[in-house]
Amino acid sequence: MTGKIFIGLVWVAFLALHFFFKKAELYWNFLWLDIPMHLVGGFLIMLTWAVWFGGWRRKAFYGFGGWVVLLGGMVSWEIYEWLIGETTYPRATVDTIADLLNGLVGGLVAYHLYLKHKK
Repeated sequence: MTGKIFIGLVWVAFLALHFFFKKAELYWNFLWLDIPMHLVGGFLIMLTWAVWFGGWRRKAFYGFGGWVVLLGGMVSWEIYEWLIGETTYPRATVDTIADLLNGLVGGLVAYHLYLKHKK
């Protein structure tokens, strides 16, 4: 199995898990469940950048390409949550900032693992 197929299957499993959690209202019953999902989401975005687009082998990654993709993906997801009514005030700002930070940490972990593996 190629890396592209594998990462695609991981995304399918991740999104299936998200929709199951949403349907079963687990996000509302276990508020902490949002944290690992955003961590894994950030990790997967950076991993996808590396595997599908060869982002870590090209200079584009060092030109902030991976970080732009990560931030764009995270902000897009937060806009999606806002559009479907998942983000409600007064906690919306704190939740959004926490979600973005969790996604960033996940992306940083993926990048760190890459650098460690590259040596």
